[in-house]
Amino acid sequence: MQKKTILFILLLICLKSFANDGYKLWLQYDYIKNETLRSEYQYFIGDLMPVGNSETIKIALKELELGLSGMIGSDYKSSSNRSVLIFGNKAHLSDDILQQLGNSLAEINDEGYIIKSFFLKEKNHIVISGKTDAGVLYGVFNFLKHIQTQKSIKTLNIKDSPKIDIRVLNHWDNLDRTVERGYSGFSIWDWHRLPDYLDPRYTDYARANT
Repeated sequence: MQKKTILFILLLICLKSFANDGYKLWLQYDYIKNETLRSEYQYFIGDLMPVGNSETIKIALKELELGLSGMIGSDYKSSSNRSVLIFGNKAHLSDDILQQLGNSLAEINDEGYIIKSFFLKEKNHIVISGKTDAGVLYGVFNFLKHIQTQKSIKTLNIKDSPKIDIRVLNHWDNLDRTVERGYSGFSIWDWHRLPDYLDPRYTDYARANT
């Protein structure tokens, strides 16, 4: 009987280990079990308000919806009457929001971002902004990482910029899709079908490297 119990436990452990194949890398938007912390997130985030209508801002919105619904539940907008999360580049922000940000935007480069929380017009605000939409997108991923690592968002004042303008990923992929020193099969880049066909893995790869 004891042996059967041990085997059953080992089977459960194995099944659990196979449940996560590592594909999502650091984008594990797992539900936060700490009820106190989860309630804080739900209270201070509320409505999502993108400013601007570029494809980059649309991607930022999609990532926020995916990450927040996974980590704090799809009902996080229930407190939207007292909280708002605004994200967009400085050209689209209202004057009262820009005043709250002060000189922060002048202290970042074109791909930098700021994440700041404050109280304005009887609402809690979290603003993610930058000089460009690319900077805003980087800020969104940083904000989601902040929640992933279960840090407080009550008083946010984050400012960051990439130190290198051009970041390169060195691939050893050949045009016939073989990979130099590759041990995991063919390259994900199907050169002969680009640009007409975009494999969903390209999007996931870009997200993981943002």
